[in-house]
Amino acid sequence: MTPLDFRFKLGESEWTLDFHSITVDESIELCKLTGCKWIQLCGDFDQGDALAVKAFFWLARRKAGEQLTFDGEAMNFRWADFGRELLRPVVENTTEDPGQAPDPTAATPRTSRRK
Repeated sequence: MTPLDFRFKLGESEWTLDFHSITVDESIELCKLTGCKWIQLCGDFDQGDALAVKAFFWLARRKAGEQLTFDGEAMNFRWADFGRELLRPVVENTTEDPGQAPDPTAATPRTSRRK
């Protein structure tokens, strides 16, 4: 299964959330906190919705061991201090012979055009 990890940053601090590690009970808790259905909450997070981003950021911090409330002051951050990013896994290509040159046609743009 491909990892689905997000990194959240607030100032100099950062937290990572592996979406595959979210339990059903954690999902239900987020749904109760936000009033959203799970599929909607995930889609809203992908679209950058403020409530969904806050919910998953809160969960990342809770999973890291912090004891904070969803509506507490620690969760009322400024967007200018906040960041989130999808962590893409490094995948090594083990199917190609390391001594073989890459196919130049894959990286070479087409130059001829139909008129």
